[in-house]
Amino acid sequence: LKTTFEGLNIKNLAISSNRKQFAIVDNSGVIQLFDNLINSTDLLRIKSDKQTKQNNFESVAFSPDSKFIAGGTKTGRVLLWDYTGKKVGEFCTGNQ
Repeated sequence: LKTTFEGLNIKNLAISSNRKQFAIVDNSGVIQLFDNLINSTDLLRIKSDKQTKQNNFESVAFSPDSKFIAGGTKTGRVLLWDYTGKKVGEFCTGNQ
């Protein structure tokens, strides 16, 4: 998926199961969360770790209950956040 949204180059897009929010991964690997109902700009911005560059995100998904956001990296790391931006989990499925 390669498209643009308000000038952003989008690598990945996810829509919550309740259809109230959507999240994108932009070309710089940043996850941004938006709310469909209030037409807001991004509600939450999750950036890569500037020192290690390990969290350069490639994919994004919502939990089935739409309460959490997951971001995946090329290295196989999956990180999980709540809607306040608090990291609530981290998993490694790759070569780390």
